[in-house]
Amino acid sequence: MEKLDIVLDPERSALLIIDMQNDFVTPGGHHHRQGRPCAPLQLIIPNIQLLLGSLPEEVKIIYVVTVREPDGSDSHWRFHRILPERVRATGEARGQDCNCLRGTWGA
Repeated sequence: MEKLDIVLDPERSALLIIDMQNDFVTPGGHHHRQGRPCAPLQLIIPNIQLLLGSLPEEVKIIYVVTVREPDGSDSHWRFHRILPERVRATGEARGQDCNCLRGTWGA
C-alpha cells in the first residue's frame, strides 16, 4: 500500500473516523438488510486505511461509534417527535431490527 507524505502538528491534529461499523458499511449489516447499498460507503475504506498507515505515530486517532442498548432504553425514537409518523412507524422505531446493538457484530 502506498503512503502519503503527511506533515502535521501532532499537538493540533487528529484523525476522526465516524461510524465505520458493520451495520452501516458491510454487506449483511443493518443498512444492507434495509435495502440500502453499502458499496458506495465501502469505497472510502481504502482511503481511511491509507490515512491510518500514513499518519505520524503521534497523531491521535479518534473512533466515534454508534452503540445502542438491546433493551431499547436509549432509543432516540422514544425521546423526540421531529421525525414524520411514517418514519417513526418503521420496524426500527418499534424496536425491531435495530442497528449497532451493543455486543453484536453490527456494532
